Amino acid sequence: MLSFSRARSQGRNTRPLGGGMEYLEPKRKSNVMGKIILVVSLTALCIIMLKHAPSFSSPTAFSRSEEGVTHVLVTGGAGYIGSHAALRLLKDSYRVTIVDNLSRGNIGAVKVLQGLFPEAGRLQFIYADLGDAKAVEKIFSENAFDAVMHFAAVAYVGESTLDPLKYYHNITSNTLVVLEAVARHKVKKLIYSSTCATYGEPDKMPIVEVTPQVPINPYGKAKKMAEDMILDFSKNSDMAVMILRYFNVIGSDPEGRLGEAPKPELREHGRISGACFDAARGVISGLQVKGTDYKTGDGTCVRDYIDVTDLVDAHVKALEKAKPRNVGIYNVGTGKGRSVKEFVEACKKATGVDIKVDFLPRRPGDYAEVYSDPAKILRDLNWLIFLALIGISFITIVNAQDQQGFISLDCGMPRNESSYTDEYTGLNFSSDADFISSGESGTIKTEDPGYGVKYIKPYKQLRYFPEGTRNCYNLTVMQGTHYLIRAVFLYANYDDLQKKPIFDLHLGPNFWATINLQDMFGNIERISLQDGTIEEIIHMPKSNTLDICLVKTGTTTPFISALELRPLRDDTYTTTTGSLKLIARSYFSNYDFFSNPESIIRYPDDVHDRLWDVYFNDDEWIAINTTTPVNTTANAFDLPQAIISKASIPKGAGKSWNNFWLMQNTDDVHVYLHFAEIQALKPSDSREFSILWNENTKISDDYSPLEFMADTVPIRTSTKCDVTCSLDLTRTKSSTLPPSCNAIEVFGVLQLLQSETDKNDVTALKNIQATYRLQKTSWQGDPCVPIQYMWTGLNCSNMFPSIPPRITSLDFSNFGLNGTISSDIQYLNQLQKLDLSNNNLTGKVPEFLAKLKLLTVINLSGNNLSGSIPQSLRNMDKNGLITLLIKGNENLCLDPSCDGNNKKKLLVPILASAASVGIITAVLLVIILLLRKKKPSKASRSSMVANKRSFTYEEVAVITNNFERTLGEGGFGVVYHGNLNGNEQVAVKVLSESSAQGYKQFKAEENVLAPL
Repeated sequence: MLSFSRARSQGRNTRPLGGGMEYLEPKRKSNVMGKIILVVSLTALCIIMLKHAPSFSSPTAFSRSEEGVTHVLVTGGAGYIGSHAALRLLKDSYRVTIVDNLSRGNIGAVKVLQGLFPEAGRLQFIYADLGDAKAVEKIFSENAFDAVMHFAAVAYVGESTLDPLKYYHNITSNTLVVLEAVARHKVKKLIYSSTCATYGEPDKMPIVEVTPQVPINPYGKAKKMAEDMILDFSKNSDMAVMILRYFNVIGSDPEGRLGEAPKPELREHGRISGACFDAARGVISGLQVKGTDYKTGDGTCVRDYIDVTDLVDAHVKALEKAKPRNVGIYNVGTGKGRSVKEFVEACKKATGVDIKVDFLPRRPGDYAEVYSDPAKILRDLNWLIFLALIGISFITIVNAQDQQGFISLDCGMPRNESSYTDEYTGLNFSSDADFISSGESGTIKTEDPGYGVKYIKPYKQLRYFPEGTRNCYNLTVMQGTHYLIRAVFLYANYDDLQKKPIFDLHLGPNFWATINLQDMFGNIERISLQDGTIEEIIHMPKSNTLDICLVKTGTTTPFISALELRPLRDDTYTTTTGSLKLIARSYFSNYDFFSNPESIIRYPDDVHDRLWDVYFNDDEWIAINTTTPVNTTANAFDLPQAIISKASIPKGAGKSWNNFWLMQNTDDVHVYLHFAEIQALKPSDSREFSILWNENTKISDDYSPLEFMADTVPIRTSTKCDVTCSLDLTRTKSSTLPPSCNAIEVFGVLQLLQSETDKNDVTALKNIQATYRLQKTSWQGDPCVPIQYMWTGLNCSNMFPSIPPRITSLDFSNFGLNGTISSDIQYLNQLQKLDLSNNNLTGKVPEFLAKLKLLTVINLSGNNLSGSIPQSLRNMDKNGLITLLIKGNENLCLDPSCDGNNKKKLLVPILASAASVGIITAVLLVIILLLRKKKPSKASRSSMVANKRSFTYEEVAVITNNFERTLGEGGFGVVYHGNLNGNEQVAVKVLSESSAQGYKQFKAEENVLAPL
């Protein structure tokens, strides 16, 4: 070998370099070449062994690949979205490494995750900046990543317009660093977190994936540049790439473990959702809504709000579906836009705080309206929007709750139509589509039933249910609050069949009423409606959700026109048991129907939107009224002036005032009599009367109405009525005036005896449903009861109606489940049988199954589970405590020795490393012995040295053909191939200018190699 050194301070010149390059005459060529081949071979062997030998440092679970375990790098994993993604991945048994520089992230989120998943090899946190290429390379070198979820980025539109260079550096440059590391280390999958801001302000809504990307702010521009880099790289790469462009993220972990906590100095740039709740908690003084002059419904920006849990699910779906050499680009949104004002009102209602709102000029970089078309991701990734719909539903409810908490749903109204205000009532109605997953829309055929009666707009559309036996609305309500619940059914031959339907109406798991439109006079306990009917009940929900179900009982199709809920005061319509089913609500006036057919009084006259129908017995009564205002402030029932200012009295001075109702037998009847003295009485006048129920039962002491002041007398009786209930007001002997009555409400007490399924079981089941995105036709209403409508795949204990049923069996076989075994199963603590067979479940068999003490059968057959079976489960199976079925899981280890695999995996690298050290040491000893064995005498050595030749730099350049061919690289420099005198091949080693070894060591190596 020829050795050539170039000192750091030495320039390129033509003078001879004494000792710089040496050439030895090949006198014993064959013997020397044999030794060279031997040395090279042994050296190569050492290099190969070192390359494949484990590291001498202690190996970790993160530094090696493990069959059945996917290791995901989550950049920005301490941030809002990244931490939620890490939580979901860990919950699904992924191995997670979080990298974050905590400039925007929160170490508290990492600590929460570490506390939830303390097991070794599950989660590690690395503090690093992605802008530091050396740090990034070190991270990738020391860890075996299967996939990268790249969240890390600054993400505030307003801030990006103030400091654009920060955004280009943080988003675009840092993504390049990550992408280069991903390429070098051949990571299989990249899931990139992008944004709808790349679209800018499109001309057409909703936004689809092929909508032109014309960003209008640095944030969107930086993200688009990063996308372009990834797309260009992917053209010549085998890596699977998914780019998710998501819209406005809101919400937090449903169990309250994680949330959003921006740094104080960044709160003004933060999400409206976080700012709203900060304002409610007093963290900030109020909300700032920037821009009220956009061309939108209310002048504020319209956004597509996606719940962070749904967003994370989209990332997991993308990770599962990503394919090599393929790129997927998806919008992640709900497909429904809501204005900032609507969101703020929803926040006010949710928190109960009258948040201060300042409306300011527009913020640079904002666009007026943006919402997605999620059809592609729904189709390709089998992604379903779940929690976001709840959020949208809440905003929808609030939009319909401008009237003191009302819920007003126009059933059958298309989802994409905006809420509206009915011109006759002033009530705000919204589509029902966000509250039910089934049914079709229809429109009535008859616009005007005659006699001047007109149907209001909310009753002209309807939703009918041709599929399924039980179809249920699920509404979010306030637990413990009394609600007036009204269901409206207007047939009007919507289906052109002229066949009016018969079906049942349920409230939760209990029967409410039979809707029989074929016999309009058969059901005497109802409010009549021209060509339809109305059912109304006052009910106090026992949880924060309420199911209202339509149940098919024959051959006709159930339908509903409108659903209305009105919160009431808790001190008005009270009952010790049951709910109050409305029989009649009337005010008394000689109303001329033909001159003015709009006789029903409701909102806005009645602040609670009760429907008051006029009734008058012309043969028996005389109408009286007043224009003097009646004081209603002291009356809890908030009676309208239009009601309390009218009354009826009997004809004839000595007659009683009487009324009656047709009723079916009930245990209890509640009557509310509303009175006010609306005539100016003389000093000698008095009005006093007795109140009699069914002619002979005196209900209360003798009563006198208050002058121009509303008063209510409640009547609660357990006396059953035999079809007819009657009420008599009988004048007392001391009274100079006949009795009077202004209005009356009559209710039958409906005993709702069937308890709802245990709320903890329901919560766990709905979380499982959300995890696996299960959409079953029968999965509506209460999961367990009534028994005939129990959800498919369940079995429940329901021996006594008064005891909440418990879920005892889950049979999800052949349900098409993907992912890991849901951890929410552990909360079904009455579970006796679990069948998850014949699905596509992956990951490990969870330890928590052994903690379900009542569980006797576990069927996990026919899945793709991996790892070992927990020892506790094996012991229970061995002792006959459970039956464990696991056939068909090829990667599932059945041998108890699997428990020691981790220890063995740690031992093998250590032994291999020790063996490698021993072999390499032996090889080096052989080389040294060979060199010493043929060591020449001093005379010979002197002769060789005498034959050394010196070369100039230019001569060396000629010999190596301008350093064209590299043979290798050693510790001191590069070795080049050369040709001496045109026929002698030589190796030329050049000392690197940056070598830390120095010239003396280089000369020492030259002297060792020279004898060869």
